[in-house]
Amino acid sequence: MATITLARKFRFEAAHRLNKHKGQCKHLHGHTYKGHVEIEGPVGEDGMVLDFQNMKALLNMSIGLLDHSLMLHENDELVNVMADHDQHVVTMPYDPTVENLSKRIGLSIQKYLNEDETLDAWVKRVVLYETPNCWAIWRPVE
Repeated sequence: MATITLARKFRFEAAHRLNKHKGQCKHLHGHTYKGHVEIEGPVGEDGMVLDFQNMKALLNMSIGLLDHSLMLHENDELVNVMADHDQHVVTMPYDPTVENLSKRIGLSIQKYLNEDETLDAWVKRVVLYETPNCWAIWRPVE
C-alpha cells in the first residue's frame, strides 16, 4: 500500500528549567520552540490523507497548553510558588527537555488520530527545535 507523508510547521513560546542539569539550563529560562509534525497514511476516497485544517487542530490540541507556559517537572519546588502567583504552569512527570517535549507532542497527536475511526494515519515523526542549532527528532517505535 502506497502512503503519503504530510507535514505542518508549528511554534510556541515557553519557559522551563531542568533540575537535573549540571549547567545553565538548571536556571529558569525560555525558548521559542519551532518544529513540524509529519503524518503518514494512504490517500482516502476524498483524495487526502488528512485535511490540513484538521492537522492544524490536532497540533493546537497538542501544544496549546504549552504555549506561553512555564513547564516544570511535577516535583519541582517552583510548582507551588509559581501557581500561587497566578502563573500558567504545566507540570510533567519528567524534566521538560526537548527530547521529552517532542515525544509528548507526538504521542498526543497519535492519540487524537487513533480516536478518529475514519482515519488511517499515524505520526511519522516530530521535529522540535529548542534553538536554531539544537533540536530533537521523535519517531514512534515501529
